[in-house]
Parts: sequence; structure tokens; C-alpha cells
Amino acid sequence: MLATGLSFWHRGTSNFWGHNAIIRTRAFIESAGLPVLPGKPPFGGQILSHDFVEAALLNRAGWRVCMVPDLVGSYEEIPPSLIDFAVRDRRWAQGNLQHSRVLFASGLHWVSRVHMAMGIMAYVSALFWLLFLFFALALTFQSIYTVPNYFSDSFPLFPVWPAQDSERSLKLLLLTLGILLLPKLFAYLLAIGNAKQRRGFGGPVLLLAGVLIETILSSLFAHIMMLLQSSAVANVFRGQDSGWNPQRRGDGSLPVAEIMQFHWKHMVIGLCLGVLTFQASFILFLWMLPATLGLFFSGPLSAWSAQRQAGEIFRRLGLLQIAEENTPPAIAGEVTEVQSALEETVLEQEAITQLASNSKLRKLHRQLLQTQPVSLESRISPNLAVGRAKLDVSSSLSELLNLLKPGEKAALLSDPESLLRLEALIPAEISPETPHHSSLQPLEQTP
Repeated sequence: MLATGLSFWHRGTSNFWGHNAIIRTRAFIESAGLPVLPGKPPFGGQILSHDFVEAALLNRAGWRVCMVPDLVGSYEEIPPSLIDFAVRDRRWAQGNLQHSRVLFASGLHWVSRVHMAMGIMAYVSALFWLLFLFFALALTFQSIYTVPNYFSDSFPLFPVWPAQDSERSLKLLLLTLGILLLPKLFAYLLAIGNAKQRRGFGGPVLLLAGVLIETILSSLFAHIMMLLQSSAVANVFRGQDSGWNPQRRGDGSLPVAEIMQFHWKHMVIGLCLGVLTFQASFILFLWMLPATLGLFFSGPLSAWSAQRQAGEIFRRLGLLQIAEENTPPAIAGEVTEVQSALEETVLEQEAITQLASNSKLRKLHRQLLQTQPVSLESRISPNLAVGRAKLDVSSSLSELLNLLKPGEKAALLSDPESLLRLEALIPAEISPETPHHSSLQPLEQTP
């Protein structure tokens, strides 16, 4: 339903998500070259949320970017824990705020500008929401603990009554609930009205139970995400760069101590909120209960939701599943088979070993470095300095590989000078004509 609505008003000026896109490569290469923003990160440097900008550049060059909502068989695993999700969300927050540097670029379609503005607000709104709650609570505590002054010094004969507009407050509440809940209701009605989708979700009863469970969990997680996103926005404005940290996609279980260390501030805020609202007013306590419970139990919620066992329990009950889980698409089975084959062939060799045994691959790698030079900041990184030191003391390629850490290895491979020194360590017995795995051949056929 969401994709259909977006497709309707986007028309040919849609966005795309990099992992769910079919791209005309020539159009993309000629039109969608990302700019390197002037200045230092977080607002300068490489654009971290790149696909919105690439779609805007394609539109500017005259190409249509369309969302196709009726394609099937496409789905993605999200990060397996709330902490991993927060790491990715921090990068996205910085990337979306970087769009403020692109928003007024010349020649962009006005809908592309709307996309970027909405992407910025997707994160800034969390900070606005936090400030709204803070001032609303402050005004509530003020009305409870301070004695109103009905007669001001300027007009002592005319009382000034405290303003309370319960009717407009109720309208605001109903509007908020409608925005949050009506899309879920509409989606549920559409799903049970379609026989194939209804069966894919396990039937109307299990789907309704899933919607209710998701609504409750979303209300608890929403306030945790509010604090995480507010902190992310504040850190960006304070000049802190998120970098591009790798994501875990497997089991999300983490040590309890690590989870509690990440969430202890949220839990303290939830405890303080509960105590203050309970002492002030029981009605206010009940009103703020979703925020209080979500924050106070953020640590246990984060640990529980990341456990594989929790997902298995829902699976056995038939809850919170999608059709692709019950009946995996054929292409998903093919991917599993291909991945297994790759693990037995190409993936058994790491990057430096592959480059050492493949002269054409080394040539291509050097060409890519010339096409996309590494920034000056990356070339003077600690990883590169330590990697070069280990390169100097290594007498063979195997000795070097035993010393290098992943970050140091990546730094050496990104530096042209270090790459030349690496090639000097390649054993003479490895001939440029050494047979290679067939899956590497397409890389050697450079246009």
C-alpha cells in the first residue's frame, strides 16, 4: 500500500533504494556521479545517503526514475538488533542532513527537492518531537506546582484565567492516532481482501494478531528511536562524523553488559519520567506510560528483540511472518546455492591473495583507484600508517597477511603507493598466467 501511494505521486521522479533497484548502467554512469561535498564531514566529504541524490541527478539528466509496487520476490533483512539498527540509522541521519548541501543545486526537479527535504525532516522531526514533549511536560508541571496569578499588575481589576483548550487537545490526539493507526488498518483490510496475500500472512486472525503485536512494540520502540535519532542529529550538528561502519546481518544477540551500557541513559530517563509524572498526577503518569515503559525497559527490549529464540517463537505461532518466509521465491533458493558455491571457490581467498594471483585484476584495481582517488584524509589515516609499518617489516606476503588487521588491509589496498610495495612481495613463482576462478573473469573484461 505504501509503495502504491508513493508510486502514484512520484510518477517518474521517484527515489530508489540501492539494494532494490534495476538501473540502466549507461544512464547511471553518465548522469549520477556523486559530488564530493566541500569541507570536512559530517556535512562535507562523501555523501552517505547516496541513492536519493543519484535519483535526483538521473531526473536532472532527463531520465525517469519509477517505483514499481507490484514486483514480487524482493525483500531485505534489516539489522538484527536495535543497536545495529541505530548504527545504520546514525549514518543515514548524517547522510540525509548532508542533503541540505544538495537541496538547492541547479537543475533539480522540484519533486527531487521535496524528497530531500522530507528525508531531512525524517530525522530532524525526532528532535522536534523530543522538544515538544519536554515543553509540554514543563508546562504541565508549571500548572500543577505553581499558583496562577489571576490579577496582573497592569490590570488588577480584570482576572486573567489560565487557558485550557481541551477540545483542541482532543482533536490533536485524534489526528495523531489517525496518522499512526489508519495506515495499519487500511493495509490490513487490503491484505485480507486479497486471497493470495491473506494466505501469505497466515489468514485474517493471525494477521490481525500480528498487527496488534506490531502496534504495541512500535509504540514502545518509538520513544527509544526518538532519543537515538535526536542524539544522532545533535551529534551531526556538533561536528561528529559517523563514518561507514559495517553492519551485522546474522544473529543479533549481544552480551547483556554491552546492551545495558548502550541503553543505560535511556533507562534512567524512563525511570525519572515515571517517578516525576506519578508524583505530579496519576492521569499524567498514564498518559506518558508508553514513553515511560519503552525507555525504562529499553535494555531488556533491545536484548529480547535481538534474540533468535524470540523470532523462532513467533514463527512457530505463525505470527509476524510474510509470504516470502512461508513460501520463499525460487530466486532466493538459487542465491543460497550460488553463495555456497562461491564460499568454496572465490571467497576462500581474501582480497590481497586474489590480487597477488591475478595480474589483470591488479590492473583493474589500479584503474579504479585512478578513477576514484582516495581522499587526503584517508591517505593519512592511522590504519594506513600502521599497515605501511607492517608492510616494511614483512619479508613475505604470508607474513604480512598474518600481521594485518581488516582496516589496515583496506587502507593498503586503497593507497597506490602501498599497492606498488605490495606487488613487490608477490612470490615470483606466481605467474601472471596462473589460472583463476571463472567467477573472476567478468572483472577482467574491462569496457
